[in-house]
Amino acid sequence: MKLKLSRVLLTGSVVLGLAACGDNTPTKADFIAEGDAICRKGDAKMDPFFEELFSGGGPDPEKLKELLPKISRELKAVSRDLGELEGPADGEKVVAESLKDIDKGIASIDAAAEEAEKGNENAGETLFSGFENFEKADEKARAYGFKVCGSEDDEEGEGGEEGEGAAPVDVPADQQAFIDQGDAICKKALDQLEPLFGQLFGSANMARRAEALGKVIPLIREQNEALKALTPPPAIQDQMKEITAAYDAGLVKAEEVKAIAESGDKAKYDAEFEKLGMSFDEPDAEFKKLGFKECGE
Repeated sequence: MKLKLSRVLLTGSVVLGLAACGDNTPTKADFIAEGDAICRKGDAKMDPFFEELFSGGGPDPEKLKELLPKISRELKAVSRDLGELEGPADGEKVVAESLKDIDKGIASIDAAAEEAEKGNENAGETLFSGFENFEKADEKARAYGFKVCGSEDDEEGEGGEEGEGAAPVDVPADQQAFIDQGDAICKKALDQLEPLFGQLFGSANMARRAEALGKVIPLIREQNEALKALTPPPAIQDQMKEITAAYDAGLVKAEEVKAIAESGDKAKYDAEFEKLGMSFDEPDAEFKKLGFKECGE
Protein backbone atom coordinates (compact mmCIF):
# COMPACT_ATOMS: atom_id res chain seq x y z
CA MET A 1 0.00 0.00 0.00
CA LYS A 2 1.57 3.26 -1.01
CA LEU A 3 0.42 5.22 2.01
CA LYS A 4 3.82 4.30 3.39
CA LEU A 5 5.34 6.10 0.46
CA SER A 6 6.33 9.13 2.52
CA ARG A 7 8.88 7.02 4.36
CA VAL A 8 10.33 5.02 1.51
CA LEU A 9 9.52 6.61 -1.77
CA LEU A 10 12.84 8.36 -2.56
CA THR A 11 15.31 6.10 -0.83
CA GLY A 12 17.45 4.30 -3.32
CA SER A 13 15.38 3.88 -6.44
CA VAL A 14 14.73 7.57 -7.15
CA VAL A 15 18.33 8.12 -8.20
CA LEU A 16 18.81 5.42 -10.49
CA GLY A 17 17.40 4.14 -13.55
CA LEU A 18 20.56 4.56 -15.49
CA ALA A 19 23.83 3.21 -15.57
CA ALA A 20 26.76 1.48 -16.68
CA CYS A 21 30.37 1.17 -16.53
CA GLY A 22 33.49 0.54 -18.24
CA ASP A 23 36.92 1.01 -19.60
CA ASN A 24 38.55 -0.70 -22.55
CA THR A 25 35.15 -1.87 -23.75
CA PRO A 26 34.21 -3.87 -20.68
CA THR A 27 31.86 -6.79 -20.72
CA LYS A 28 28.20 -6.24 -19.97
CA ALA A 29 28.70 -7.66 -16.46
CA ASP A 30 31.56 -5.24 -15.77
CA PHE A 31 29.58 -2.39 -17.28
CA ILE A 32 26.65 -3.10 -14.95
CA ALA A 33 28.96 -3.50 -11.94
CA GLU A 34 30.58 -0.10 -12.48
CA GLY A 35 27.24 1.60 -13.02
CA ASP A 36 25.80 0.00 -9.90
CA ALA A 37 28.84 1.18 -7.94
CA ILE A 38 28.11 4.76 -9.03
CA CYS A 39 24.48 4.44 -8.00
CA ARG A 40 25.40 2.85 -4.68
CA LYS A 41 27.74 5.74 -3.90
CA GLY A 42 25.03 8.23 -4.84
CA ASP A 43 22.48 6.43 -2.66
CA ALA A 44 24.79 6.58 0.35
CA LYS A 45 25.04 10.35 0.02
CA MET A 46 21.38 11.01 -0.71
CA ASP A 47 19.56 8.57 1.54
CA PRO A 48 20.04 10.73 4.67
CA PHE A 49 18.62 13.73 2.81
CA PHE A 50 15.59 11.74 1.67
CA GLU A 51 14.97 10.30 5.13
CA GLU A 52 15.02 13.76 6.66
CA LEU A 53 12.88 15.24 3.88
CA PHE A 54 10.14 12.64 4.24
CA SER A 55 10.12 12.23 7.99
CA GLY A 56 6.70 13.03 9.42
CA GLY A 57 3.61 13.52 7.29
CA GLY A 58 5.28 14.90 4.20
CA PRO A 59 7.98 17.27 2.97
CA ASP A 60 8.06 20.43 5.05
CA PRO A 61 8.60 23.64 2.99
CA GLU A 62 11.67 24.55 5.03
CA LYS A 63 13.12 21.08 4.51
CA LEU A 64 12.42 21.32 0.81
CA LYS A 65 14.25 24.62 0.65
CA GLU A 66 17.24 23.22 2.53
CA LEU A 67 17.49 19.70 1.12
CA LEU A 68 16.37 19.81 -2.51
CA PRO A 69 19.48 21.72 -3.72
CA LYS A 70 21.65 19.10 -2.00
CA ILE A 71 19.70 16.24 -3.57
CA SER A 72 19.88 17.90 -6.98
CA ARG A 73 23.64 18.36 -6.67
CA GLU A 74 24.19 14.68 -5.88
CA LEU A 75 21.82 13.51 -8.62
CA LYS A 76 23.68 15.64 -11.15
CA ALA A 77 26.93 14.05 -10.03
CA VAL A 78 25.45 10.57 -10.50
CA SER A 79 24.12 11.56 -13.92
CA ARG A 80 27.51 12.97 -14.93
CA ASP A 81 29.44 9.89 -13.81
CA LEU A 82 27.06 7.49 -15.52
CA GLY A 83 27.23 9.54 -18.70
CA GLU A 84 31.02 9.16 -18.77
CA LEU A 85 30.95 5.36 -18.69
CA GLU A 86 32.10 3.38 -21.67
CA GLY A 87 30.93 -0.11 -22.46
CA PRO A 88 28.86 -2.22 -24.84
CA ALA A 89 26.97 -0.19 -27.40
CA ASP A 90 23.58 -1.41 -26.21
CA GLY A 91 24.48 -0.52 -22.62
CA GLU A 92 25.62 2.97 -23.54
CA LYS A 93 22.33 3.43 -25.39
CA VAL A 94 20.36 2.41 -22.28
CA VAL A 95 22.35 4.87 -20.19
CA ALA A 96 21.81 7.71 -22.67
CA GLU A 97 18.07 7.08 -22.82
CA SER A 98 17.83 6.76 -19.04
CA LEU A 99 19.78 9.95 -18.45
CA LYS A 100 17.23 11.88 -20.51
CA ASP A 101 14.54 10.78 -18.04
CA ILE A 102 16.79 11.45 -15.06
CA ASP A 103 17.55 14.96 -16.26
CA LYS A 104 13.81 15.65 -16.56
CA GLY A 105 13.38 14.44 -13.00
CA ILE A 106 16.21 16.66 -11.81
CA ALA A 107 14.55 19.61 -13.55
CA SER A 108 11.42 18.96 -11.46
CA ILE A 109 13.52 18.89 -8.30
CA ASP A 110 15.14 22.20 -9.25
CA ALA A 111 11.73 23.73 -10.01
CA ALA A 112 10.41 22.52 -6.64
CA ALA A 113 13.44 24.03 -4.91
CA GLU A 114 12.75 27.39 -6.56
CA GLU A 115 9.11 27.25 -5.49
CA ALA A 116 10.10 26.35 -1.92
CA GLU A 117 12.51 29.28 -1.87
CA LYS A 118 9.59 31.55 -2.81
CA GLY A 119 7.46 30.09 -0.01
CA ASN A 120 5.08 28.07 -2.18
CA GLU A 121 3.57 25.56 0.23
CA ASN A 122 2.70 23.20 -2.62
CA ALA A 123 6.30 22.95 -3.85
CA GLY A 124 6.26 19.30 -2.87
CA GLU A 125 3.66 18.60 -5.53
CA THR A 126 6.08 19.85 -8.15
CA LEU A 127 8.69 17.53 -6.66
CA PHE A 128 6.36 14.55 -6.97
CA SER A 129 5.52 15.43 -10.57
CA GLY A 130 9.04 14.39 -11.55
CA PHE A 131 8.86 10.92 -10.05
CA GLU A 132 7.41 9.43 -13.22
CA ASN A 133 10.62 10.31 -15.04
CA PHE A 134 12.75 8.51 -12.46
CA GLU A 135 10.45 5.48 -12.70
CA LYS A 136 10.88 5.37 -16.47
CA ALA A 137 14.64 5.46 -16.07
CA ASP A 138 14.48 2.73 -13.43
CA GLU A 139 12.50 0.46 -15.73
CA LYS A 140 15.08 0.83 -18.49
CA ALA A 141 17.94 0.10 -16.11
CA ARG A 142 16.26 -3.01 -14.66
CA ALA A 143 15.45 -4.29 -18.13
CA TYR A 144 19.14 -4.13 -19.03
CA GLY A 145 20.17 -5.96 -15.87
CA PHE A 146 21.23 -3.34 -13.34
CA LYS A 147 20.67 -4.20 -9.68
CA VAL A 148 21.33 -1.02 -7.69
CA CYS A 149 20.59 1.39 -10.52
CA GLY A 150 16.87 1.01 -11.05
CA SER A 151 16.26 -0.88 -7.83
CA GLU A 152 12.76 -0.71 -6.40
CA ASP A 153 12.37 0.87 -2.96
CA ASP A 154 15.30 -0.18 -0.76
CA GLU A 155 16.02 -3.51 -2.47
CA GLU A 156 19.19 -3.72 -4.48
CA GLY A 157 18.21 -7.09 -5.87
CA GLU A 158 21.62 -8.62 -5.32
CA GLY A 159 21.65 -12.25 -4.40
CA GLY A 160 18.75 -14.63 -4.53
CA GLU A 161 18.10 -15.12 -0.84
CA GLU A 162 14.60 -15.31 0.51
CA GLY A 163 14.18 -12.81 3.34
CA GLU A 164 11.35 -12.01 5.64
CA GLY A 165 8.36 -11.03 3.55
CA ALA A 166 9.62 -12.85 0.46
CA ALA A 167 7.07 -14.65 -1.70
CA PRO A 168 6.97 -18.44 -1.43
CA VAL A 169 9.15 -20.26 -3.94
CA ASP A 170 6.40 -22.64 -5.09
CA VAL A 171 2.89 -21.20 -5.21
CA PRO A 172 0.07 -23.74 -5.75
CA ALA A 173 -1.92 -23.27 -8.94
CA ASP A 174 -5.15 -22.32 -7.14
CA GLN A 175 -3.31 -19.79 -5.01
CA GLN A 176 -1.62 -18.28 -8.07
CA ALA A 177 -4.98 -17.92 -9.81
CA PHE A 178 -6.31 -16.13 -6.74
CA ILE A 179 -3.23 -13.90 -6.59
CA ASP A 180 -3.69 -12.95 -10.24
CA GLN A 181 -7.28 -11.92 -9.52
CA GLY A 182 -6.24 -9.92 -6.48
CA ASP A 183 -3.35 -8.22 -8.25
CA ALA A 184 -5.70 -7.13 -11.04
CA ILE A 185 -7.91 -5.44 -8.43
CA CYS A 186 -4.94 -3.77 -6.74
CA LYS A 187 -3.44 -2.65 -10.06
CA LYS A 188 -6.70 -0.94 -10.98
CA ALA A 189 -6.74 0.83 -7.61
CA LEU A 190 -3.09 1.88 -7.85
CA ASP A 191 -3.63 3.38 -11.31
CA GLN A 192 -6.32 5.59 -9.78
CA LEU A 193 -4.38 6.34 -6.60
CA GLU A 194 -1.04 7.33 -8.07
CA PRO A 195 -2.20 10.67 -9.55
CA LEU A 196 -3.29 11.66 -6.02
CA PHE A 197 0.02 10.94 -4.30
CA GLY A 198 1.64 14.23 -5.28
CA GLN A 199 -1.15 16.15 -3.55
CA LEU A 200 -1.25 13.79 -0.58
CA PHE A 201 2.48 13.54 0.07
CA GLY A 202 3.78 16.71 -1.52
CA SER A 203 1.49 19.50 -0.37
CA ALA A 204 2.07 21.32 2.89
CA ASN A 205 -1.45 22.71 2.75
CA MET A 206 -3.77 20.89 5.17
CA ALA A 207 -6.85 21.53 3.04
CA ARG A 208 -5.11 19.98 0.02
CA ARG A 209 -4.12 16.93 2.06
CA ALA A 210 -7.63 16.52 3.42
CA GLU A 211 -9.01 16.77 -0.11
CA ALA A 212 -6.56 14.10 -1.30
CA LEU A 213 -7.45 11.76 1.57
CA GLY A 214 -11.11 12.25 0.73
CA LYS A 215 -10.37 10.73 -2.68
CA VAL A 216 -7.81 8.13 -1.57
CA ILE A 217 -9.87 6.53 1.20
CA PRO A 218 -12.83 5.47 -1.00
CA LEU A 219 -10.47 3.97 -3.58
CA ILE A 220 -8.67 1.89 -0.96
CA ARG A 221 -11.98 0.85 0.57
CA GLU A 222 -13.27 -0.21 -2.85
CA GLN A 223 -10.11 -2.27 -3.39
CA ASN A 224 -10.46 -3.96 0.00
CA GLU A 225 -14.13 -4.79 -0.52
CA ALA A 226 -13.35 -6.27 -3.93
CA LEU A 227 -10.65 -8.47 -2.36
CA LYS A 228 -13.09 -9.61 0.31
CA ALA A 229 -15.54 -10.64 -2.41
CA LEU A 230 -13.03 -13.12 -3.85
CA THR A 231 -12.90 -16.69 -2.59
CA PRO A 232 -9.33 -17.52 -1.50
CA PRO A 233 -8.01 -21.09 -1.50
CA PRO A 234 -8.53 -22.79 1.89
CA ALA A 235 -4.80 -22.69 2.63
CA ILE A 236 -4.71 -18.88 2.74
CA GLN A 237 -8.24 -17.98 3.85
CA ASP A 238 -7.14 -17.04 7.35
CA GLN A 239 -4.29 -14.86 6.10
CA MET A 240 -6.57 -13.01 3.69
CA LYS A 241 -9.12 -12.37 6.44
CA GLU A 242 -6.36 -10.92 8.61
CA ILE A 243 -5.05 -8.76 5.78
CA THR A 244 -8.41 -7.29 4.82
CA ALA A 245 -9.29 -6.76 8.50
CA ALA A 246 -6.03 -4.85 8.94
CA TYR A 247 -6.91 -2.71 5.94
CA ASP A 248 -10.33 -1.99 7.44
CA ALA A 249 -8.61 -0.83 10.63
CA GLY A 250 -6.24 1.29 8.57
CA LEU A 251 -9.17 2.93 6.81
CA VAL A 252 -10.70 3.87 10.16
CA LYS A 253 -7.37 5.47 11.06
CA ALA A 254 -7.30 7.23 7.69
CA GLU A 255 -10.67 8.84 8.40
CA GLU A 256 -9.28 10.11 11.70
CA VAL A 257 -6.23 11.55 9.96
CA LYS A 258 -8.46 13.22 7.36
CA ALA A 259 -10.40 14.92 10.17
CA ILE A 260 -7.11 16.16 11.66
CA ALA A 261 -6.11 17.57 8.26
CA GLU A 262 -9.46 19.35 8.03
CA SER A 263 -8.82 20.87 11.45
CA GLY A 264 -5.54 22.36 10.21
CA ASP A 265 -3.41 20.92 13.04
CA LYS A 266 -0.23 20.22 11.07
CA ALA A 267 1.89 18.92 13.95
CA LYS A 268 -0.76 16.40 14.95
CA TYR A 269 -1.38 15.48 11.34
CA ASP A 270 2.31 14.75 10.71
CA ALA A 271 2.51 12.46 13.73
CA GLU A 272 -0.72 10.60 12.97
CA PHE A 273 -0.02 10.32 9.25
CA GLU A 274 3.24 8.56 10.07
CA LYS A 275 1.31 6.10 12.25
CA LEU A 276 -1.20 5.64 9.44
CA GLY A 277 1.53 4.53 7.07
CA MET A 278 2.89 2.12 9.65
CA SER A 279 -0.56 0.57 10.14
CA PHE A 280 -0.42 -0.77 6.58
CA ASP A 281 3.12 -2.16 6.82
CA GLU A 282 2.17 -5.52 8.31
CA PRO A 283 -0.68 -6.40 5.92
CA ASP A 284 1.44 -5.25 2.99
CA ALA A 285 4.23 -7.58 4.10
CA GLU A 286 1.71 -10.41 4.34
CA PHE A 287 0.59 -9.75 0.77
CA LYS A 288 4.19 -10.20 -0.35
CA LYS A 289 4.65 -13.39 1.64
CA LEU A 290 1.67 -14.87 -0.16
CA GLY A 291 3.12 -13.99 -3.54
CA PHE A 292 1.22 -10.84 -4.55
CA LYS A 293 2.99 -8.28 -6.71
CA GLU A 294 0.55 -5.36 -7.02
CA CYS A 295 -1.22 -5.78 -3.68
CA GLY A 296 1.00 -4.52 -0.92
CA GLU A 297 2.89 -2.04 -3.10
